[in-house]
Amino acid sequence: MLEDIGAKFGRERSFSFDIFAIDEILFDDTDDITLYCRVPYYGVEYFATFGLTFAQLNTILRSIRTTSSPIATAIADKLNDEAAEAPITIRIEDVYHTTLEVNSVVMHTTLYELTDEDEDDDEESEDEEDGEYVAYAFLVDEVEVIPPLS
Repeated sequence: MLEDIGAKFGRERSFSFDIFAIDEILFDDTDDITLYCRVPYYGVEYFATFGLTFAQLNTILRSIRTTSSPIATAIADKLNDEAAEAPITIRIEDVYHTTLEVNSVVMHTTLYELTDEDEDDDEESEDEEDGEYVAYAFLVDEVEVIPPLS
């Protein structure tokens, strides 16, 4: 299992990503979408979780001109399947037989530590000392398409 890059970076800070590989797309019962990705950082690959809107996902997929059609079809099929209940997960490897490499956008994000809202600060400190896993997610603030070279 890859190390979570959020754990390396810390809390509530802004980061931009221009290269990442999408492994899974998760649609749950909210308006937000979750991307489970791998990102390179100084030659080491890390796991990252990104929260974004459907419009932001659409911008990312449309920026990948050569491969966006199959994933768009897979998403439409999964979301239109009447038997499917949330959460709906689309494994990119099932669609492409590999991960979806993205280098055509810059995702401007803010990193957040995901904590249980019922916990208080004392319990959280004890958990961290016990070595329990702390989850991190990057909330996508903006997706900027990188213009193609002329």
